[in-house]
Amino acid sequence: MLKALRNAISKTVICACFILGFSSHSHAQKRGEAFVDSLLQELPKAKEDTSKIKILNQLSERSCQSANFGFALQYADSAMVLAKRADFKKGTAAAFNNIGNVNFYQGDYPEALDNSFTALPEQYVIKEKDAFEKIAQLISKM
Repeated sequence: MLKALRNAISKTVICACFILGFSSHSHAQKRGEAFVDSLLQELPKAKEDTSKIKILNQLSERSCQSANFGFALQYADSAMVLAKRADFKKGTAAAFNNIGNVNFYQGDYPEALDNSFTALPEQYVIKEKDAFEKIAQLISKM
């Protein structure tokens, strides 16, 4: 009887953990979707300056995280064009990194490294301290 009670409690605890984990994941996913929705609302209103570049890079990053690689590349490419036009090195570096992340998740490792290494000079100029760490993490995942 004690053994049956222990098994029942164990199963209940496991089910509760699963349900709580699932509900917190879906809640976090909804928050993420709300953030993306707010970025999409701000995008048409943003002037073609650093704020629009930042929004495009954030959209690219979020799209990549949710495996929407086509959108991730579109947003990163748009951010790249605007960042180069504005000579916004931080935006250019972020766009290269976003493109590299898409390449990585699609299994194109040489292209991922190429884009990440292309971002390095921009990151050096803006003194981004964790630039080499990001590339090391990328290499370690391969």
